[in-house]
Amino acid sequence: MELKQQTIAELKSYSQPPPVVKFVMTATFLILGHSAKEIKLWPQLVVLMGKTGKDSLKRRVQSYEPDTMPWDVAEACQEILAGMDTGSVADVSAGAAAFYIWCDGMVSERLTLPQVITKELQDQRRASIKREESNKNLTKGRTVEVLSRRSRSRDRMDAPKNKIMPDRSRSTGKAAGKTAGKSPGPNNANRSKSTGGNANRSRRR
Repeated sequence: MELKQQTIAELKSYSQPPPVVKFVMTATFLILGHSAKEIKLWPQLVVLMGKTGKDSLKRRVQSYEPDTMPWDVAEACQEILAGMDTGSVADVSAGAAAFYIWCDGMVSERLTLPQVITKELQDQRRASIKREESNKNLTKGRTVEVLSRRSRSRDRMDAPKNKIMPDRSRSTGKAAGKTAGKSPGPNNANRSKSTGGNANRSRRR
């Protein structure tokens, strides 16, 4: 269950909460191990909601395991929440609706388990939960690896298209310029001398 601080702040802001809000928060703290006497009045609930650190409501809710709930507490909370649903609670308070969903889930899960839970059964359940989490993380890691490989493969395929091709027109122009600027070769020089010699012979005649 993900809890935002504003969810708890909304509930604490009530000086006289609607009955639905008080019922939901009473069930919440019964599940967390408080006696009915400790949470009889709304100000007592507000104090518990304001705890910080390891006793904070957020931390306690997130780390709670339903197989630690006494059977009679599960039955009592089921009676408290009877006749409610997420929609009707949300119409009164969004914060209370978040805790209603959590309470309903914890109670339902506890009542599907044997009434008497031995330590061996608890250990088996916790080991099963750890395996499920490990499998989820492994599957997630494999998915990321596959996507990464595909991305690298696409990059290699697209790489030749992104290379900068040389400007052939510029290199051709430079080559032409070099050719035009060259001094005449030996053959051209001989042709010039021959032409000059023929002109001189014509003059002498």
